Amino acid sequence: MMNDIPNNLYYEYKQKIGQSAYSSEIIQLIREIEQHLLSSEDVASNLLIDAFQALQWLTRESASSGEHIIIEYLLPYLERDSNTSDTISHTISRLRDHLVDWIDQYPEHERNILQERVLDQLLLRLHATPSLSLCWTFSRIGFRHEQIVKTLWDIATCNENELGDTALATLTFLGVPFLEKARVLAALHQRAVHRMTLPLITALRQLADPSSLTVVQTAWLQPEDQDDKKRDQSLALRILTSIADTIDTEKLQNRVWQIIVALLNQQPERFAFDIYLGSDIAPRCNSKNVIPTLLEWLGQENEQSELAAHHRCVLSYRLEDCVRPRQLKGWKNLHIPSAITTLRQDACQDTRFEGRSNTHEMYTKKAAWETLLLMGHMDALSWFEDAVSSETNLYLRQEICDLLACFRLYPLPADVIQWITEPYDANPPHSSAEIVMKLGAIELARSAASQEAFEALLACGLSLKGQNLRASVNALGDVALALARAGDDSVVSKLVDTIVHHPEDRRRTAAGSALEVLAAERLLPAQYIPQLLTALLEHEERDPFEQSMLVAALGHLRPEDFPTEISPHLHKWASAQSGNLFGHE
Repeated sequence: MMNDIPNNLYYEYKQKIGQSAYSSEIIQLIREIEQHLLSSEDVASNLLIDAFQALQWLTRESASSGEHIIIEYLLPYLERDSNTSDTISHTISRLRDHLVDWIDQYPEHERNILQERVLDQLLLRLHATPSLSLCWTFSRIGFRHEQIVKTLWDIATCNENELGDTALATLTFLGVPFLEKARVLAALHQRAVHRMTLPLITALRQLADPSSLTVVQTAWLQPEDQDDKKRDQSLALRILTSIADTIDTEKLQNRVWQIIVALLNQQPERFAFDIYLGSDIAPRCNSKNVIPTLLEWLGQENEQSELAAHHRCVLSYRLEDCVRPRQLKGWKNLHIPSAITTLRQDACQDTRFEGRSNTHEMYTKKAAWETLLLMGHMDALSWFEDAVSSETNLYLRQEICDLLACFRLYPLPADVIQWITEPYDANPPHSSAEIVMKLGAIELARSAASQEAFEALLACGLSLKGQNLRASVNALGDVALALARAGDDSVVSKLVDTIVHHPEDRRRTAAGSALEVLAAERLLPAQYIPQLLTALLEHEERDPFEQSMLVAALGHLRPEDFPTEISPHLHKWASAQSGNLFGHE
C-alpha cells in the first residue's frame, strides 16, 4: 500500500463513506480523496470506488438524483485519457462498470431516460475532446445509436493512430450490422498491416471473421525482435481460435490448426508457452488433427529436465481439454511410438516423496496415466509393478489404483492381493497413508470381480481398531453378487461356510453382510437355510451385530422358504430391551 495516506486516515475515510447519509457528504469526501490521487494512487483509487458505490446506493430511489451525480461528478473521471498509470486506468475501468450498474438499478422507463441522457453527455464530450477513455466507455455501455456510430467513424477516419483504432474497436462492441461488416473489416485490416495495437486486436477478435486469418498471420505473427510485442502477439494468436470458435466448418478448423502448428514449428520460443499452457487455443480448434499433433509434440519433449517434464504435463492437460466432436475422432487408430515411450517414462517413474501434498513429479505421473488411458493403450495395464508397486508415495498408489479400477485387471497383480489380505489394523492418523493405499487395492479387486478378488476380500486383512471398514465389506458384497449372477455357485457356499465355521468374528460379519446382498437378489438357495439357522440359534455368544446380518439375510427369503421355527426367537429378540439384536443399552 502506498503510504502518503496513512493507514489511520485511510480507514477514517472508509468509515466516513460508510456512515454518510447524504450525497453531499460523500461528494465532499471525493474532493478530499482527489487530492491524494497523484501521491497515493492505489489507496485513493480504492477510496474513490467506494465513494461512488455509496453514491449509487444513496440514489437508488431517485433516478434524477443519480443523473445529476453521474453527469456532474462521475463522467469527468470517465473522459480522462486512459494514457495514464495502470492504477488510474484500472480505476477508470471499474468506474465504467459502476456506471452501467448504476443505470441498470432503476426501473425500465427511468433507466432508458437516464441512459439516453448519459449517452448524450458522453457524445458531447467526445465531440469536444475525443479520447480513448470515452470510446471505451461507449463500448462498456454497448448501446448502438446512429449519431454515436457517425461520430466514431469520423474519429476513426481522421485519426490514423490508437485513437482511431479505439473508435473502430468501439464500433465492434456496439454491434456491427451485416451490411456494414465489410467496411469495418476493411478499415481494421488496412490498419493492421501497419501496426499492432490492443484496440485492433480486440476489434478483430470481437468480429472473429475468417477474412482476418491471413492478415493476422502475415502482419502480426511473424518473427519480432521486440520483446514488448510478445504480449500483443499472444493476444493476436487468440484471434485465430476465436474465429475457429465462431465458424465450425471442417475446412476452417483445419486451416486454423495448420497456422498454429506452423507458428510453433517456426517460432517455438515465442509460441510454445501460449499453445502448451493456453486452454483457449488447441481445445478450441475442432479438428481431428489436434490430438495426433499434441501427442507428437509430447513425444518430442523427451528430455530428462524439469522444463520438458512440465511441457509433457501441460500437453496432457490440453489433451484432456479437447472434447469437441472432431477432436475426439482424432483418438482413433493412433500409433505414435514416441509418445508411448515418453509417457511410459513418466507413468513408471518413482516420485520419491512420501508426503500427502502433490509434487510436480506426481502431477506429471498422473497426467501420463490419464493420457495413456485416453489413447486406449491397454499395454499400460501390465505396468502395475513398475508404476504402482515401486511408487514411494502411498497416496499416489491409491490414485492410480482408482484410475485402473475403471478396468477389470485379470489376473490381479500379486501386490494387490497381498495389500488386501495381509493383516493390518490401522491406527489413524499415523497410518492414514497405508489405509488410503489399501483402499485403492480394494477398489481394484471390486472392479475385477473375479474369484481371486473374492478370496482376497473375504480374508478381511484391513481393519480399523479391530473392526472391518465399510468399504471393504461393500466391495466383498459387490464381487460376490457379480460372481453369483454369473452362475458361480461356490460363492454362497464359501460365505455360508465362513459364517458357520470361521473362528474370526470380523470375517463372519463380512460374510454375513455379503450374504445379505445375495439374499436381497434372490440368490440364496434354500438348501443353506438350516446351516444359517444353526449359526444363529446355537451360537448366542456371538456378537449381536454379527447375528443381525443373518437375520437381515433371512428377511429377504420368500414367504414359502422362511423358517417358521425362528419366529419365537424373533419375537423374543424384538421385545428385549438391551444387549441383543434389536435392543439398545
